Amino acid sequence: MKRLDDSSDNIRLNVCSTFSALIRVAGPDLLSGTALEYCAEHFLVHLDDKNADIQKAIFRTLEVLVAHNPSVVDVLSKKLCPIGTSHRDLRLVGRLLPRHSPYG
Repeated sequence: MKRLDDSSDNIRLNVCSTFSALIRVAGPDLLSGTALEYCAEHFLVHLDDKNADIQKAIFRTLEVLVAHNPSVVDVLSKKLCPIGTSHRDLRLVGRLLPRHSPYG
C-alpha cells in the first residue's frame, strides 16, 4: 500500500494491478475489518490523483475489491460521501456507489 505514494507512476500502476490480482486469487475473505477499511481508504485517496491513468487504475482496483467483497460498499460509502464533492472526477465516485451517490 505504501508504494501508492511513490513518485513513479509506473510503480503506482503496478501496485494496482498486483493488488487486483491478489484479490482475485485470494477471494473475499482476504480482507475484512480494519484491514479492509485501511485499503479502501488508501485507494480512495489516490482515486483523486491528478494523473487520469492512475485514477482509472485505482478505480478498476476498487471495482475488483467490491466485486470480491461486497461489504466494501459500506466502507466506501462511509468514506466517499463526506469527501465526494471534492474529487476531481465525480463520475468515478458515482460509478463506485451508483445506488448511494448523488454524483453519478
